[in-house]
Amino acid sequence: MELKKKNYLLISTLIGLFLLSLFLIVLPLLSNIRENLVEFKKYEQGLIRTREEIKNFQIFEDKHQNTQNVQKIKDFFVDIEAPFEFVAFLEEVAKREQVFLKISSFPTEQDIPGLRFLLRGESSFLNFYSFLLALEEAPFLIEIKTLDIREKIEESPEMPLEKKIDISLILKVYARANL
Repeated sequence: MELKKKNYLLISTLIGLFLLSLFLIVLPLLSNIRENLVEFKKYEQGLIRTREEIKNFQIFEDKHQNTQNVQKIKDFFVDIEAPFEFVAFLEEVAKREQVFLKISSFPTEQDIPGLRFLLRGESSFLNFYSFLLALEEAPFLIEIKTLDIREKIEESPEMPLEKKIDISLILKVYARANL
């Protein structure tokens, strides 16, 4: 009987130690896991919100980029009511490239909004070529409708050493209507 009592005592001690270890070790670990799980859910929700914000930001950025592209496209067109910026551009490029020009307006067609300009003047061929390259790189939509280049026969005091050419060209500059 003594052996049975020792066995019961041993078993009850082991059960007691097991329950004690359960309360002292396992339950705190479980509460720690529960706290970590709550933190993880908060982190996960924050991550989801961040992803949504990134997505919304990308949508906003795309719309903003489209707005910028539209503005860039609008900048290619001359204001039909006040083409002063384009005329100033022509005068500046002509002066820089040493092309002597007279600029006048020319009647336009009504199919596509635009302005036509008649440019007449004189220059050396190389200077005029540089002028055309500058027109090609202009921040405006320009179409050369006609181009007439002729060798100049008489001497000019402005350009005594180079062969000169007479220039006549009609430019069409596409314009935007003011709404």
